[in-house]
Amino acid sequence: MFGGKDKKDEPQASVELPRVEKSTPSPSRGKNHDSNQITAYLGPDVHIEGKLRFENSVLIEGTFKGEIESTGNLVIGENAEVDAQITTRTITIKGSVKGSVEASERVELKHNGRLQGDVITPSLQMDETVFFQGSCSMPTGKEHHTASNPNPSAKPKKAAVEEIVEAVETSRK
Repeated sequence: MFGGKDKKDEPQASVELPRVEKSTPSPSRGKNHDSNQITAYLGPDVHIEGKLRFENSVLIEGTFKGEIESTGNLVIGENAEVDAQITTRTITIKGSVKGSVEASERVELKHNGRLQGDVITPSLQMDETVFFQGSCSMPTGKEHHTASNPNPSAKPKKAAVEEIVEAVETSRK
């Protein structure tokens, strides 16, 4: 109006958010809801301390310290730094996570991802370039507490070396 330019001529900033790998939809979600669509984004300039709860999919690119509880998908971006106790359905780690992780379906450590802490999950997938320090328990069936009914007092059991080697070999295929 005053600068001789119309707002429609100015370039619009947009952020393309990654999609989480397709998984079995939850029966509690509506038919038109895409459970793989990122529904919340914490950008690189966001620093949060506290408790985060969500049901769908969240991408964290900033810094988070505290507790994360979810029945959905969590993606930790490449530059993210998370220091938290995490209970979720699936988690994809591309950045840095320090703390315990319990995922009812899957934990994925992607290229250069870092995880320092104990893991409880039926499925662990790791790229060759990741850093993982901690213990891993891969329960099946009744042994596993789901993310919708976590048992915070449960301590992970040390996994047999053969289970970890098998999980790493499976992720390479």
